[in-house]
Amino acid sequence: MKKLLLTCFFILSASSFSNSEKIILVDYSYILDNYYKTKSYNKTLHNLKDKLEKKYNIDFNDKSKGENKEKALKTYNAVRTKFTNEITMDIDIAIAFTGQTEKYDLILDKEVFHYGKSKDISKSILKFLNEVYFRELTIKKEKILKSDLLPLT
Repeated sequence: MKKLLLTCFFILSASSFSNSEKIILVDYSYILDNYYKTKSYNKTLHNLKDKLEKKYNIDFNDKSKGENKEKALKTYNAVRTKFTNEITMDIDIAIAFTGQTEKYDLILDKEVFHYGKSKDISKSILKFLNEVYFRELTIKKEKILKSDLLPLT
């Protein structure tokens, strides 16, 4: 069965190369680990954890359970889930956008397939994401500064 699957895979891959389809790889975990928004959100989560530990007088690393710890964990997990969903959506949109603009026929996760580095576009996607993130951050800061200057009516 394995030989049959391998044979089919090689036949299909050979036919795809003969049609000169653009197949590219993305290292999702590399992008996730090095995306500035991920780093920023990790700091925010760490600060939230510290605040919750002080507020509820608990230790997240402690194995004991209690009502306060459950409340804190529920709050922490809700924020973490929101951040995770936002970051993965950003990465998915960036990958799809890059695939459309560069006219790639197939984009594969590098963890599933092993191929040469020349087919890996992870760094360009990470660069794009970080540029967009810093642009958004700059716009947010400008809005905050402008709103501080306007008199309240």
